[in-house]
Amino acid sequence: MLVTLVSLYLIWRNRGADFFVKTLREGAVIVILASLFGSVNGLFLSSMIQDIQRHPGVVVLYPALIDTLGDIGSILGSLTTTDLALGYIRSFGEEVRGALGPILQVEAVAAFMHAVFGVAAYLLVRATFPAASLRFLVSVALVSNLSSFLVISVFALVVAFLSFKRGLNPDNVVIPITSSISDTVSTLSIMPAFAIVKLIGI
Repeated sequence: MLVTLVSLYLIWRNRGADFFVKTLREGAVIVILASLFGSVNGLFLSSMIQDIQRHPGVVVLYPALIDTLGDIGSILGSLTTTDLALGYIRSFGEEVRGALGPILQVEAVAAFMHAVFGVAAYLLVRATFPAASLRFLVSVALVSNLSSFLVISVFALVVAFLSFKRGLNPDNVVIPITSSISDTVSTLSIMPAFAIVKLIGI
């Protein structure tokens, strides 16, 4: 209750400040979208409950996957908005061509990190779940990375370009919305990762 009252007071007090109003307007939309996508993530996870029960290491792996994908999108989004602001990029085609190098560099590090996440998840759960499979967890982590990295990279580039062209503050739009979408993309990537890993017999 106190937080609500303080928030309402700050809104009323700063209602004439253009920067405050713009930040509030842009931020409110992102918060609503983040809440909606959070609910979607819960629905997808609940549909995977049987697979998760058979492989509890995924519960340990999941937070690292969604956090890292959000970081990847934020890195690419920040790099792009900086280049746009400095005038290094004038069109979306230039943005894509200029981003290929950073994308490959970030992905090289991300793939290695995902393999490490798989190993860490295995080490954390093997004491309580001896049937845990190192190969399975590492494979799921890597397949999830491969199937989600390109999606979030393209999304970050598109959002960065559109927000810049529309005069939106990238701090209010690019990073928050990319982080929110990355959680859903990462969650969705786990389902095909399970299927692919099972298909190849790992």
